[in-house]
Parts: sequence; C-alpha cells; structure tokens
Amino acid sequence: MPLNSLPCTTTAERLKEKMAIAEAKAKVNIGFWGGITPDNAAKHDILWGMLKAGALGFKSFVAPSGINDFANVSRADVANAVHFLLSKGAPYFMHAELLSEVKQEEKSPDPQKYSTYLATRPAKFEQDAVHMLIDVLLDEHIPPTPGFFLHIAHLGDATNIEAFR
Repeated sequence: MPLNSLPCTTTAERLKEKMAIAEAKAKVNIGFWGGITPDNAAKHDILWGMLKAGALGFKSFVAPSGINDFANVSRADVANAVHFLLSKGAPYFMHAELLSEVKQEEKSPDPQKYSTYLATRPAKFEQDAVHMLIDVLLDEHIPPTPGFFLHIAHLGDATNIEAFR
C-alpha cells in the first residue's frame, strides 16, 4: 500500500524507487498502489505518471491516516481524483471514515474495553463517507472505463451495502 513505507507513494518517482528496491530484494511478484492525497488529487499528470510507471490503482483516506506524509482527502479531492480514475479505468481503494464530533460520556470510559474503542469509531463516520463517495460518483457525467472498480477498505457497517444497490 502507498503509505506502509517511507516515502509514501504519491508520485511516479517514489513508485519507481520502491519498485527498484523490491526488484532487487523480493523473491515473489509484488504490485504497488499509488496514493491520492490533497497534493496530487487534482494533478492528473501525476496520477497518470504513477499509472504509466506501473501502479495497480490508487488508495486514499478520508480521515487522517496517521502518517503526516499521507494526508486525508476532502470531498473536492475525491471528486477530482474520481474523474481521472473513471476515465482511465483505474481501481480506487478508500478508507471511508468521515470524522465528525463524537459525544463523550461524562465519566471516562474503561480503555481496556472494546466497546470504548468502538465508541470512538461510530458507524456514522463510515456511513457519511460512503454517502459522500456515492454522491461524487453520481455527480460524474462520464461512464467508467473498464478496469475501474471501487473498494471500501475494512467496511464495517453492513447498512452501507444497501447504499451501493
């Protein structure tokens, strides 16, 4: 994935660098994904360069990824990138969590409980991101080129499945 090693794969040059390292060291076939960030989402020449260099497709985060070099994208960034991805038939993986305010309990919850963690990731985050993505796709006026598909990484809320029907 484009952010699992530094530097993050957001340009053709960085992709080629990682591919060269893998070719020298790997004993198996490896594929690489390009990253979509606010810095390149509207720069279709950069995205095209990654595809020409061998990127299998692209990945982005709507919520912070936890890595400073791989910033999360906005709705406008997604719209800019999706237009390109549809036209080129490039797959798109998205970590779909659109953050909003979470109501906190009055007393501090037990950090050892799984329910405490789940309360920090309400289904609404994913639902909002999925609906935003569907809205972007419906706003596009070009048909997808063969090869385009959408993958929501780690889909956790089954109610989102209905949104795609």
